[in-house]
Amino acid sequence: MSQAGLKEIDKLMEVLDRSVIDFTDGLPAVQQKTFNKLLLLIKDLKTDVRGNILNNVENLKKIQAIKKEVDNLILTDSYLKKVGDFTRIYSTVAEINNNYFSAITTAFKPKLVLKEILKANVQTTVESLTESGISAAYGSAIKDILLKNITTGGSYADMAEILRGTIIGKDGEDGALVKYAKTYATTAINQFNAQYNKSVSDDLGLNWYQYTGTIRKTSREFCKVLKEKKYFHRNEIEGFLTGHVGDKTIPLSQSTGLPYGFDETTTANNFIILRGGWNCNHQIFPIMDSLVPDSVKRDVEMRVGLV
Repeated sequence: MSQAGLKEIDKLMEVLDRSVIDFTDGLPAVQQKTFNKLLLLIKDLKTDVRGNILNNVENLKKIQAIKKEVDNLILTDSYLKKVGDFTRIYSTVAEINNNYFSAITTAFKPKLVLKEILKANVQTTVESLTESGISAAYGSAIKDILLKNITTGGSYADMAEILRGTIIGKDGEDGALVKYAKTYATTAINQFNAQYNKSVSDDLGLNWYQYTGTIRKTSREFCKVLKEKKYFHRNEIEGFLTGHVGDKTIPLSQSTGLPYGFDETTTANNFIILRGGWNCNHQIFPIMDSLVPDSVKRDVEMRVGLV
């Protein structure tokens, strides 16, 4: 691959990783502030002499008010600005992709559909990181804890501790907001990048790909094996779904019949976008046939054939 192409890949991987780190930076403080405010709100819940929460109409009504307050605590101007800053990086990702394809082939010309892919992904990400997504993933979890403890007459002290673990985190685990935001942001921006370059590679008729990205402690077995294999042909994707990666076999999930970690909706057609599954940080870059080693081509030709 040309040095220009390699440079764009390195730049893109850095932007993708940095974008999530910058977005989630400061969110632990938001969690702490939310928990502190919540303690002030729930102190008005009525309890019996043993400190157990009463299951009455007054307490149940307070849950709804508390739920709205929690959403407002999260969706502050500073948080919404972070979401805006994060989604603006999508344009940078698109630009780097354009530079990459321009570096590897003179046949590339950006088409209008790429702008629509960018627009649609930004809109979906904003919705999922603000009202609809945050409310479902964060506010509802808090509401469920409150409701369960009220309807069962749970201990106020125990409930407060459960809320602390959920909101702030415990035993080294992230709190609910950081966990959701980090996972969703990682998945969203990487899937956008994958969808963008899949559209281009399909248009250009590119059949060879390179699997890139950092191997981490949490990396799935499939990603480790494909990263080691490095190059693959479009014809090999069907085999990936059944756990066959080159000359290696990957264990399959009993529930999905796909390699562990794969999204259950993964097919040969959308694998390039979904890759290793939810929270996967690896990327698939289309490459020209001339950049693939002859030994790799011969191996693939023998196993699945080339078209």
